[in-house]
This record gives sequence, structure tokens and C-alpha cells, in this order.
Amino acid sequence: MQLTSWIASFILLTGLLTHSIGGYCQIPNSRSKTLIADFRLRDVNGSFYDLSETQDAKGVILVFICNHCPMAKSYYGTLNSLQARFSKLGYPVVAINPMDSVQYEEESWNQMRLVAKSGKFNFPYLQDINQVVAQRLKVSYTPEAFVLTKANKLWRVSYQGAIDDGLSGKRKSGIEKAVSELLSHKPVSTPNMPTAGCAVYYRK
Repeated sequence: MQLTSWIASFILLTGLLTHSIGGYCQIPNSRSKTLIADFRLRDVNGSFYDLSETQDAKGVILVFICNHCPMAKSYYGTLNSLQARFSKLGYPVVAINPMDSVQYEEESWNQMRLVAKSGKFNFPYLQDINQVVAQRLKVSYTPEAFVLTKANKLWRVSYQGAIDDGLSGKRKSGIEKAVSELLSHKPVSTPNMPTAGCAVYYRK
């Protein structure tokens, strides 16, 4: 009975997301070996955030979200909790909006400011206005999460996929499990997890 209920919930949620420019994405395993360089993006407070500013951190929890996606919005509180828990342990949360603000007016920088204020974000919320970082990481949906660890002057993707496995009720999987394993000096046992949400359309 419980399994039937979960399947019904999954089908309903997937349908709603698909209707709202969304879908479901299986993350290729090869992406967990991706290396990326530093980036510099504008924060909602008006300053610019440089990934190199986190040099004293052990890694970064990088999450692509947006203003209009129901799935992304449902995780705002979770991201605040992850920041409160893991930032002091060396893994701060950084959120990036990869959406085309020309196509979607609700994804403008001004709207991002309002969302961050209403959501009481305790983490940076950056605008990838030219979608450069998102394309570099081949982001498909919001929300989509990455756990980055240092690799000399670059950053290695140690985890990519869903924030957690909330659809099945396993909230301790995904980011939380990956970062906990890294803090225990263990390899990430599940470096990739399928994600669902609203599709990111890249400007042509």
C-alpha cells in the first residue's frame, strides 16, 4: 500500500513538473569526474561572488535553483538547513540561478532579490546571466546539486544530482550523505542521483 502511494505521488509530481517545463533526468556517471575552474557571478546583494573566495573551505555545495519552479521552491528551506549544518564544517552552500531571464521575466535579478528575502536565504544566490557556469556543468534541471571538492587550483565534482531522494522519503541521501562521507574521509558511495525539476533552456 505504501509503495502504491509513493508511485502515485511520483507520477503526479512528474506530471506537474513536465507541465511546468520540467522532467526527469538520469545523471551520467562520467560527470562525477568533471573538473571546473573558478567562476565569478553577481549575488543578490549586489556584490560579486568568486568561487576562489572559498579557498579556506573543504568544498562547496553548489545548487542550481530558480524562482518559478515548484520543485526548486520546495527546497529553499532545505538549503537553509544544509547551509546552517555544513558551512561551519567546511562545505558552504552556494545557489545559482541558470535560467534565461530574457525568456522568463520572473527569473530577473530583481525577482531573485525578492525570493532570497522572502525565503530568508542564509547562503549566496547568484545569477548566471550568460548561463556559462550551467553550460560548463551541463545542468539540465532546477534543482540540480553538485558537491565540489578541491583538486589543486580546480574543483572536482564529487557528487551530482538530486538534493535528496525526497520522492521516496530518504531525505538523508543525496547531498547530506555525500558530504558526510567526504567529512569522514570516505569516497562518495553514490556520486550520481537522478534529478527531477524544471528544464533549463539555454539561450541560442
